[in-house]
Amino acid sequence: MKGKILFLAGTATGYVLGSRAGRQAYDQIKGKAQNLWGDPNVQKVVSQAGQAAKDAATVAQSKISGAAKDAKKDTPSSSTSSPTDTPVVSTTSTEDGFQEEIPVVPPTTFGAPGTTGTTPPV
Repeated sequence: MKGKILFLAGTATGYVLGSRAGRQAYDQIKGKAQNLWGDPNVQKVVSQAGQAAKDAATVAQSKISGAAKDAKKDTPSSSTSSPTDTPVVSTTSTEDGFQEEIPVVPPTTFGAPGTTGTTPPV
């Protein structure tokens, strides 16, 4: 029984002393981190990174918007297309400046083979 009490007393003493030392180390690390974050050079880099992210988002939005408009423009309307029309070709530009033609062939019917399908909705 005496051994258990001494063990618990030693554990409690170690915990108290360790937590005090641990708290001091934590406070030192926290203070250094706050000083680093408050450094004008660090804030300048953070601001530049934020602006670069905003600029990249604007560029991406304009590219996506332009691609969507081109795709909508290249899509045939339901009144002018029929299954016997020649396939529509969509032309896109690649990043290296080449033109790429992609055939756009809509399905003519829906349904299982051997059945009379319906014309797809457009």
